[in-house]
Amino acid sequence: MSDNRAHRALTGITRGLTGRRRISAPPVSAPGSSPQGAYSRAPRPWAILGLLLLCAAPAAAQVKIALTFEVVPGGAPMTGSSTNTAGLTLGTVSATGPIGSFLTRTTTPAAFTVSTPFGVRVTKRGPTSRHTLQARLLAPPTFQWRVNGTVMSTAFATVGTGLDYGAVRPLNLALTVPTTAPPGAVSAAIEVLAIAN
Repeated sequence: MSDNRAHRALTGITRGLTGRRRISAPPVSAPGSSPQGAYSRAPRPWAILGLLLLCAAPAAAQVKIALTFEVVPGGAPMTGSSTNTAGLTLGTVSATGPIGSFLTRTTTPAAFTVSTPFGVRVTKRGPTSRHTLQARLLAPPTFQWRVNGTVMSTAFATVGTGLDYGAVRPLNLALTVPTTAPPGAVSAAIEVLAIAN
C-alpha cells in the first residue's frame, strides 16, 4: 500500500522557519487602536497567521501519484497555487469582529469557528481508477482543526473516498477557538495523504 501513496503536508508557519516559504498576516491589534484593528464587539481577537502547505512526491513502482493545491471559489488567498507547495493566509479573526470575505464563521457561547475551502488535485499514471484522501495533524493542536468536518488528530483520518483523478476536489478547513482564549497567533501542521484504490 505504501508504494501507492503520495504524501502531502500542510505545515504551520513557525518563527525561525528556514528553507521554507514564510507567510505573514496582519498583526493582532488592540480593540480601537485603528480603524482596521477595531474590534469593539470582539474582546478577544485572534490573529491566524496562516498555513504553509508542504509535500513530497515519492514515485511508486507501478502507480505515480501527484498532488497539487488549488484555488477554489470563495477560498482563502493562496500562494503557490497549482504546485505541491502552497500557502493559505486566513488573516485576523474573532468571535464578532470583521473577517475576510473568504471565511465563514459560526459562533456559540463557548467558541467560534472559522472555515474556508481549498482545493486538492490528484493525478496519476498507472492502473488505478480512484483514490482516497486522508489527513492528520503533525503535532497535537492547541485548538480544534477539522478537514471536511472530520476532527484532526495525529492519527490519519479519511476525508474523502472514491475520488476521481484530475478534477479539483474542494476540501473545507475549519478552526474552532474558545471565546475565553486570549489574543494571539495560531498555526498548524496537517499532512494530507493520497492513496490509490
